[in-house]
Amino acid sequence: MKRRYEIIVQGPPRPWTVYTKRGKPSQSFQNLQVYQAQIQAAIVNQVGKLELIEGPVKLIMTFLREANTRPSKAPPITRPDLTNYEKAAEDALTGLLFVDDSQVVEKHCSKGWCPDADGRTYIVVEEL
Repeated sequence: MKRRYEIIVQGPPRPWTVYTKRGKPSQSFQNLQVYQAQIQAAIVNQVGKLELIEGPVKLIMTFLREANTRPSKAPPITRPDLTNYEKAAEDALTGLLFVDDSQVVEKHCSKGWCPDADGRTYIVVEEL
């Protein structure tokens, strides 16, 4: 039977960013580390310890930004871009649900506005 995991991460999503290793890490990088730790904690709390998926993986991810940053009813077409949210989440999943993010062969991702103030991330990982 193929494995499927659904994870809900409370709090605003944060984009992937580079740490250049010159001086103190930027606030953006620190926010990324906190976000990735939140994803990992949600996996441990909602799924528990499990055997890593070693084959191909499908990801479905929805990143909902904080309602208080919403300028209008239009979709969030401002930065950060969707691919940076994806990379941040994929990196956090690596080593907990699957061995390496190179195993992701199919993906559906979206970003939108959270109906409440805090933001949220929905992640579904399916073994193919």
